[in-house]
Amino acid sequence: MLIDYSNTVDYLLKGLRIKILENSSIKEDTLVLDVCCGTGDQAFYYAQKSNHVFGVDIDSKMIGLAQKRKKDDSPTLIVTDARKLPFEDNYFDLTSICLALHEKEEKLRNQIIHEMKRVTKKGGTIMIVDYNVPLPNNFLSLFIRIIEFFAGTNHFSCFNDYIKSGGTDRILNQNQLKTKEELLLFSRTIKLIKVVN
Repeated sequence: MLIDYSNTVDYLLKGLRIKILENSSIKEDTLVLDVCCGTGDQAFYYAQKSNHVFGVDIDSKMIGLAQKRKKDDSPTLIVTDARKLPFEDNYFDLTSICLALHEKEEKLRNQIIHEMKRVTKKGGTIMIVDYNVPLPNNFLSLFIRIIEFFAGTNHFSCFNDYIKSGGTDRILNQNQLKTKEELLLFSRTIKLIKVVN
């Protein structure tokens, strides 16, 4: 199952990963954290530009797969709970979370964002990439709903709550974050948001 995810889903999202990298504005010395990094795909893209990339995920199997893909020291991959990040306050220039908030219950979403705010430098960037709400009425949106349905009952329940509650707009409001930059991707099904901490 995890190998299929790494080989298929990450491959299908390659174009999105590149767009996220292009919009990250990171440089060689930028301190970057990718939260809920899964198999590390986005963290590996960040590591193409920065020498200081960290990826964290609570799932040790996902991190294990990511470790096997590493060719050098970067990115640094850590098994940890995103609600209790093992980093100092105001540490990172950029923190990101990509296609993971819709998988969580509302309370957990806000706990994760709270921690991302804590470890991001004042004036640093928080980047959130997830489904655009409402999803547009197109074939890709139908495909997304099918994929989310087959991901499991709990996963689909969290996805539905994310959509019904307003998606990233609600998350930003609940955490007193204001959009600096916004980009719609993948036939308007994915929203990339950058906010200044």
